Amino acid sequence: QMAEDLRAVAAAQPRTDVPAPTAAAPGVPVAVTPPVATDAAGADTLAKAEPEPAAAPPVLSFSEPVYEAAGGQNFEIRLVGSNLAGAASVPIEILYNPQLLSYLRGDRGEALADSFNATADASRGVIQIQLGWKKGAPAMDNAVLARVVLSGQRPGISYLVYRAAAITTADGQTVNAQVRASRVVIK
Repeated sequence: QMAEDLRAVAAAQPRTDVPAPTAAAPGVPVAVTPPVATDAAGADTLAKAEPEPAAAPPVLSFSEPVYEAAGGQNFEIRLVGSNLAGAASVPIEILYNPQLLSYLRGDRGEALADSFNATADASRGVIQIQLGWKKGAPAMDNAVLARVVLSGQRPGISYLVYRAAAITTADGQTVNAQVRASRVVIK
């Protein structure tokens, strides 16, 4: 019965790329090999048809979800990057409330960039950090890109928000980074 069912299926769907199954004794299963996709030269193209897994997108975040400081106290925030392998230019802008926080300085992190520059526009509450690698950033996970020292001015909560960052790779492509915010509670 099984052999008859297989013959009926094979007859209903003729295939020219594989030989038809041979008849078997009743009750003996017949193995049918699925076709292999090939190009004009006969090379196997099935492996080429499957997409390569997508690389994880770059992520910019802070080392802590919440920072706490007293009014007049200096404290450090760490900017963290993941999935930055091959990045040539990482321009970072962080928005903060200049009525509650003052920018004091920005220092290079452990990411060992070839170039580093940190500035701030206190009137707008924007910290700008530019990182660069001549041959592309090495693979790193949760690497400290920069250390920023701020001072709490008066009690309140200031959010630290990355402005959408467009990272340029060593081969000239632009990749948008995922960003994660933080906040500072000034007591």
